[in-house]
Amino acid sequence: PKAVSTGGGSLPRVYCGKTVPDPISVNGTRIALRFSSDTNLSGRGFFATYSTVTEQSSQEPTCEEKFYSVRGKIEYSRDKVVCDTYTYIIALPSSFQLSYKYSGKLGEGSGVSVYRSTTERLTTYRRTTELTGSKTLSNMLKIIVNSTQQDDSFHLSWKSKDKGLCGGTYRATKTPGNIYSHHTFNETDLAPHQTCTWSITAKKGVTLNFLTFDIAGDVTLPSHDVITSHRLRRRGGKCRTNLLEITDGGRKIGRFCNERKQSVYSSKSKNVKLKLVTRRDPGKGFQVKFSRLT
Repeated sequence: PKAVSTGGGSLPRVYCGKTVPDPISVNGTRIALRFSSDTNLSGRGFFATYSTVTEQSSQEPTCEEKFYSVRGKIEYSRDKVVCDTYTYIIALPSSFQLSYKYSGKLGEGSGVSVYRSTTERLTTYRRTTELTGSKTLSNMLKIIVNSTQQDDSFHLSWKSKDKGLCGGTYRATKTPGNIYSHHTFNETDLAPHQTCTWSITAKKGVTLNFLTFDIAGDVTLPSHDVITSHRLRRRGGKCRTNLLEITDGGRKIGRFCNERKQSVYSSKSKNVKLKLVTRRDPGKGFQVKFSRLT
């Protein structure tokens, strides 16, 4: 879990799992985060941004706001803003992709332009716009408001997904750990055009127990490696578009695709690497339990 506290004492906020917390604001001058984890399960960790709040002089109005949260909303009302032109910037790490929803009522000559980068404009909204939205395929949104009417207003909300969702380094213990092909396993299929690598080490060796395996791949002759219900073996064809490659201490065990049955593999070395390559329509992915050899 991750605990948040301030200089004045602990806040009643402890976080774990995969749900992204809402933004946190404190009135004090200090905030502390304490992170703890056990020795068995691994995750991607967390990413947080922070900023300070300063008092603004009424003679120097702020005409720009920046956001770094993975989801949020903007409620714009012209009568609450001093500037005719106002800019909002939403910036996230490069692995995130943003999407947004917009609705608004603008007067003659007013417009709200949405950019997916500093220069690439997606669209400009004018007049009255019912709720609409778009995926940006970008980790950034810039919204420029040019307002001419006192009753201009709009609502824009955003959310994001982290697409850097696979790969990592693990230490195998006697207590089994889990590796999933992607962060949203059991919720969405694998994404195409990815290359992800997992490295697992142990004192003596590593046992892999594939509980789910669904990597759809085109096959060409003459032979390829297939995960079966009892062991790894070779069959006709070669995995071509989507595959999982297993390497045992530098020795390639094989490339696997198509099969959906459980399989167990015990390594000959102290290090095992899994490399997932996807091109198109890769399937649901895989789940594998790993532990050290005893």
